[in-house]
Amino acid sequence: MPLPPTSLHKALIALVCAVCLVVSGLPAARALDLRLPEMGDPADTVLSPSEEKKLGAIVEAQIRNQMPVLEDPELENYVAALGQRLISSALDTELRYRFLVLNSPVINAFATPGGVVAIYTGLIEAARNEAELAGVMAHEIAHVSQHHMARMVAESRQITVATALGLLAAIAIGMTGGGNAGAAALQGTMAASAQARLAFSRDYEREADRVGMRLLVASGYDPAGMPDFFERLQRENQLNAGRTLEFLSTHPLTLDRISDTRNRAEQLRHRSDNAVVSDRPEFHYAKARVRALTTAPSAIIARRDRLRGAAERYMLAVAYLRDGQPTRAVALLEELRRQSPDNLWIQLALARAWMDTGQFGKADRLLARIDALFPDLQAVTYYRARSLLRQQRGAEALALLQQHTSRQWPSPLLLRLEARAAAAAGKDWLAHEALADFHTAYGQYGAALEQLQLALRSKGIDPVSQARIRAKRKEIASLRGRERAGHRGKNP
Repeated sequence: MPLPPTSLHKALIALVCAVCLVVSGLPAARALDLRLPEMGDPADTVLSPSEEKKLGAIVEAQIRNQMPVLEDPELENYVAALGQRLISSALDTELRYRFLVLNSPVINAFATPGGVVAIYTGLIEAARNEAELAGVMAHEIAHVSQHHMARMVAESRQITVATALGLLAAIAIGMTGGGNAGAAALQGTMAASAQARLAFSRDYEREADRVGMRLLVASGYDPAGMPDFFERLQRENQLNAGRTLEFLSTHPLTLDRISDTRNRAEQLRHRSDNAVVSDRPEFHYAKARVRALTTAPSAIIARRDRLRGAAERYMLAVAYLRDGQPTRAVALLEELRRQSPDNLWIQLALARAWMDTGQFGKADRLLARIDALFPDLQAVTYYRARSLLRQQRGAEALALLQQHTSRQWPSPLLLRLEARAAAAAGKDWLAHEALADFHTAYGQYGAALEQLQLALRSKGIDPVSQARIRAKRKEIASLRGRERAGHRGKNP
């Protein structure tokens, strides 16, 4: 039966709270009593900017808590920079988008309300050029900018508990790579409203295609990257022995849709006054780094004589670093740097290799030069702080990290380093506060509150820090209460 009225905000918060239940086990999720609304005009149901911001933070924390997020400073920078290039080209938005890389061979991507866009390592490896990867990312960004999930809830007058869980489970299945098995498990509960949901889904997919291709052209990418990727996935799916590729299970493709994207790409390409490109070298280094971080180093090293291109040799150098052979990495990276002196991927890896061989002076000078060219780059701050900490210069590392985190939303990688730096500098309350922020980023609100309590008990804490930490404790306690309320909802 239809669910009773409530606010869209509460409905979406309930959906988000249910993510953990769906991912951890479908039986518990099916018992959840979600109360979704009857809506009026969908244009009036879009979340306010402040609500959407809060929702994005909650969703990101749940994904980090439940999913295999790949925490790598270089890949985080690359995906975030690519996403921001697409957004800034044509979207007028105050929403802070969050881009996560999930360590999974699944070819998939998804977006959630609040601006969280997750890209799987399998998708990066499957793309043949940067325009193809950018095409998928632009499509996901469009889902967020067009408020598709909020509109889907708003437009469905007959949405049921089963449908709500089905929508959520589709995301969860995509996250975990469950594919057809998970879809089959949900088939019975979703049968009654599947046709209406499918119609919404197809309409939104087409709209995301159209908006996404406009973002591609505005940011200088060939819009054909999107249909090129779709067509190849469709061909591979036909050869996949009846098992639907995960991307297609959550992004339904039809021949009409592929044809429509191909025609639109041709029209946009001819109308555009901007030159468009299909590829950049940065993409191939990102792809090489994904392979280096997701493949056993010994397997890459065993193929070293067959690795010819610069990106492949870079992959080998990263494998050497992971295998504890920094001297070999230094020799290879210094050679690559002579060939491409401005390549950021090579320079960052070389700085890391110099650190691992104890050449901190060289590493620090190189990182300082990069920082002058690319100020506030998170990966540079990360490696500079690591170098300072390894030289027992905790106070300098703390000052560097605080300067960076005061201007940008820090990743958990930097928060963990900040906690180490604060402890090394003898400022225990700041160390506990940074650990609290780290736990909050993963939705671990109980652990975060414990760290804030320890911070308030630390010797030497100043009044300003006390006031800031108390305010933070109140905010996190509210998040924890909301989370507990969501879990209690499964036993109505």
